[in-house]
Amino acid sequence: MTNDKWALTVTVMITTLLFDLDNTLLENNMDRFVPEFLYALAARFGHLFSRDWFIQQVLICTQKMVADQDPSKTNQDVFFENLVRRLGHPLSVLKPILDQFYAQDFDRLKLLAKRVPEAKDTMQEAFNQGYKVAIATNPIFPLGAMMSRLNWAGISDFQYALVTSYEVMHFCKPHAGYYQEILNILNVKVHQCLMVGDDIKNDLPALSIGIRTFLVTNFIQNLEKKKYATTLQGSLRDFRKMLKKGLG
Repeated sequence: MTNDKWALTVTVMITTLLFDLDNTLLENNMDRFVPEFLYALAARFGHLFSRDWFIQQVLICTQKMVADQDPSKTNQDVFFENLVRRLGHPLSVLKPILDQFYAQDFDRLKLLAKRVPEAKDTMQEAFNQGYKVAIATNPIFPLGAMMSRLNWAGISDFQYALVTSYEVMHFCKPHAGYYQEILNILNVKVHQCLMVGDDIKNDLPALSIGIRTFLVTNFIQNLEKKKYATTLQGSLRDFRKMLKKGLG
């Protein structure tokens, strides 16, 4: 597929770009990152719980947060409600420890991630072209952790219209409600948006509400080997070239 065909496919109506983070703008092997994250978190709570039991409870709470679709509760609300219930300690005990972890320990995990060479230039091109830009990563972390990860990627200095985090979002990927909530927050219509991401399961569902998609193939995620449909696809370098030429 050539850039000319891309330009014909994507029309002048696009004003807003939604970017996934992991393995789109930041190389991050989740098979390594998730265990190391959980071990580090468990170490902070080691005076209260055994490591393996604690990790199991955190995973269950995270799964419940991802599955929940109650629009009256933020993802943080759902996570904390389940955490308190399963760990048997009040939030006044648990949250300060969690805050300490994110303030002092989380950034050490940057050694597990690598910068994607094209990420900063792609982001700069998007802003140069005047697009509204949001980081549409799965909001299972607090904003501080999201900003740390943007720093790992070398793209934390841009003025994003939104960085999805568990404090503000009420849905997670791959639910359609996640994408609709982004539209509501940014006050844009589906035809004005393009979702840029690598994950078949989590990023391409933006299509279900009419948001067009660009599947980044650098580190494509398709663990379930699903057949998929996307508006466009190519490397992040391809997408940057497309931006320079103009989306319409």
